[in-house]
Amino acid sequence: MKLALATFLASSAAAMAATLPVTDSISQVVALAQEGDTVVVQGPGVFHEHVVLAKSIRLLGTNSPVVDADGSGTLLAITASHCEVRGLVIRNSGRDLTAFDSGIMITAPRTTVRDCRVEVDAFGIYLRGAGE
Repeated sequence: MKLALATFLASSAAAMAATLPVTDSISQVVALAQEGDTVVVQGPGVFHEHVVLAKSIRLLGTNSPVVDADGSGTLLAITASHCEVRGLVIRNSGRDLTAFDSGIMITAPRTTVRDCRVEVDAFGIYLRGAGE
């Protein structure tokens, strides 16, 4: 009975998840997203911004969109568990190693980064305190 209830709740949550397209700003769409949503970034195109994933969402790029930090700070920070990032070109983070500038900084467990290209970054992908 408990297994059936858990399966029902998991499938109900997945059914309520939304797919949100990005038009101008990845950060603005991520701020609007709810837990479990998918944010889709269409390429080709360049987005000049820094992005923080502080809730469990999927950030998916199609046709290799570029996210460019213009040489400052960490471009993509993943602070929530169960996030997935796929299909992005991450470039031009800051280069201050004492500040841990990274293309992608992961501080949460159970995070997936797949099919991304990281270019011209200090630490590339940096796992900091992520236990799993």
